[in-house]
Amino acid sequence: MKYEFNLFGRRNLLSFQSMKLGKHEVKGITSRTEDNQHILLMDYDDPFELKWIESEIIFLQKTFNLGDFYIFRSNKGHHVICLDKVLYSDMLNILRHTSMDINHLFIPNKMGAKLMTLRVTEKEDGQKPQYLGIVHSINTGREKSKVHATFLKNIYDINLPMTNMDESRTMIGAKYKI
Repeated sequence: MKYEFNLFGRRNLLSFQSMKLGKHEVKGITSRTEDNQHILLMDYDDPFELKWIESEIIFLQKTFNLGDFYIFRSNKGHHVICLDKVLYSDMLNILRHTSMDINHLFIPNKMGAKLMTLRVTEKEDGQKPQYLGIVHSINTGREKSKVHATFLKNIYDINLPMTNMDESRTMIGAKYKI
């Protein structure tokens, strides 16, 4: 909802946003690392097929020199995670080259937190995202977030390569209602 009005000889715009509050609490991980960089978190809603998502991942790996990506099936699409650390502005630029859910891309700017969030626990239907696999990359030069890797390793029982990791020990979690 937007309002325009004149005050003191100036045109003023006032904008309000409303978001539906859910009843079911879920938990997620955030993109921000201890040193104020970010990992890549992507949310693709259906109807994108896995082949489409994999082709976009390969494009991102080649174009932006990114490492491995981990793919998960959510109840209405796919979640994708890359543990490579990038600056916030680079993260937004990289994600703009994808077909991921546009609402997921712009939430950080709307909420003012300057980080992405991706759900890792169950929704009301009782299913957390299921790990599908990895899209390997020949690129290994970027530093990766150790704390995010350890979290994924523990919650999904994934055997992740722990090479070129930073020394991070804390991660910002998220708790919200859907």
